[in-house]
Amino acid sequence: MHERDERLRRRYESLRSRPGVLLSATGRVISGDPAGDLGERVHLDERTHFAGRRMILRDGSVALLEPFSDGYLLRPALPTAPPLLTLSFLGERPPSASYGDRDRPLSLRHAEILTLLALHPPTA
Repeated sequence: MHERDERLRRRYESLRSRPGVLLSATGRVISGDPAGDLGERVHLDERTHFAGRRMILRDGSVALLEPFSDGYLLRPALPTAPPLLTLSFLGERPPSASYGDRDRPLSLRHAEILTLLALHPPTA
């Protein structure tokens, strides 16, 4: 494990700008986080293997996870427009809400509440 980490670290340090934080294949922080903000490990799940996956870190910031050799580079994500919220209440399917790429089923009561809020938004 230490030899594999050292190979990754050498490859990472050969990059001129050393962008992002270097992670092992299991999410251990190897290099690039001198303040230790990420802790010893970043949780990686089964969807991690998709290049360019966006992750929300412990501090609430968003980062992109990119494959790098036998590990990953975690880079700050560029600010983008917020995901679109889509509400589906009509039709034969049960009510649902989609936020970005996440779909959530809604109970009828939650659909009613969201409809009321959409028709009569609160004022500041």
